[in-house]
Amino acid sequence: MACTDVMEPARVDVLLSTTSNSGEPVTRIVMQNIEVLARGSEIQRDEEGRPLVVTAVTLAVTPEQSEQMVLATSGRIQLALRNMIDVKEVRTNGARMSALLAQQSGASLAARPRGRLPTPQAEDNRITIEMFKGGKRSLIQF
Repeated sequence: MACTDVMEPARVDVLLSTTSNSGEPVTRIVMQNIEVLARGSEIQRDEEGRPLVVTAVTLAVTPEQSEQMVLATSGRIQLALRNMIDVKEVRTNGARMSALLAQQSGASLAARPRGRLPTPQAEDNRITIEMFKGGKRSLIQF
């Protein structure tokens, strides 16, 4: 039994979690702003015959990116949904467990305020509004 969702175009960043040469857990963004073509789930049976839901995501990648994706399967791949109007490429140094723990210095992650992140604005300080009307999406800038 398969189910495929029809959705608004979405974009994701692809993150790779692995272990560094020194044995420390590390996560890096390996691809940014990748278009999601489709997503779906299927129920399969595991070795013991129990039902198992398998989720599949189809991404629009170049041949070079597909090689990178296959190489990344040696670690754990995760997708981070991206705001549709956030198209800037960001360079990061990745996240290391030691730096994450040192950064907290006793403060709990749960103690941090939660909420929606502000929507990124264009560098020229224009405001962008996403509008849906009759199933059509449009962006209006002021």
